[in-house]
Amino acid sequence: MNKLLFIILILASLFADKLPSQSNIIKMTHEEKMNLYERNKINRIEAFFNRDVGMSSERVSKIGYTGMAITYTPYIIFLITNTSNQEIIYMTMLTNYITFGLVIKEIQKQRKLFNEKLYKEIFLIKPL
Repeated sequence: MNKLLFIILILASLFADKLPSQSNIIKMTHEEKMNLYERNKINRIEAFFNRDVGMSSERVSKIGYTGMAITYTPYIIFLITNTSNQEIIYMTMLTNYITFGLVIKEIQKQRKLFNEKLYKEIFLIKPL
């Protein structure tokens, strides 16, 4: 039973459209358009898990990988050379926090752009 339900959900997601056609959107009332926008917009939490704007998006991945490389390279070098330096650990922590801050900022920027594009597609005007 669970396998059947899982297969049905996968098939439904393959054939589901996110937005109705533009001709149907034009015929909608303002309240219907607003409901459609509210259903499809991405909030702050969903943004992290969305494949277009979240952690798996190309831009965010580049920032994350670059930041991690910059963050952990000195730390790994000091581990290999077997030297202990507390300043390197603090610097690693600081650059790690900066990287995560940049990732969060980029995700929220992409979320805002996604929601503005969605608004423009539904209402045919730029959001205020």
